[in-house]
Amino acid sequence: MKRWRKRAAAVVAEAIKTGEAKGLEGPALRQHVSRAYPFGPRENYPYKVWLSEVNRQLGLSTPKPPKAPPPLPGQMAFASMLAADASTHGPPPT
Repeated sequence: MKRWRKRAAAVVAEAIKTGEAKGLEGPALRQHVSRAYPFGPRENYPYKVWLSEVNRQLGLSTPKPPKAPPPLPGQMAFASMLAADASTHGPPPT
């Protein structure tokens, strides 16, 4: 684990623990965690790591699906030929 993430993970976990002990939940808990930000100005890479760690530990982040690779040359032309053929001749027989 990298330096920024390791520090952020520890601070966020502690802030969540103390916030939940005070009975905070939802937006109030997120605000409590936000006040624990340890890296100075809220900018650049440390702040991005902080936000992702807060979202991860509060269960607000969803993993992004893998990006589909771009079509190979010729695939788009073939797909458009099939679409044109289907519009001219109707749906294929079943």
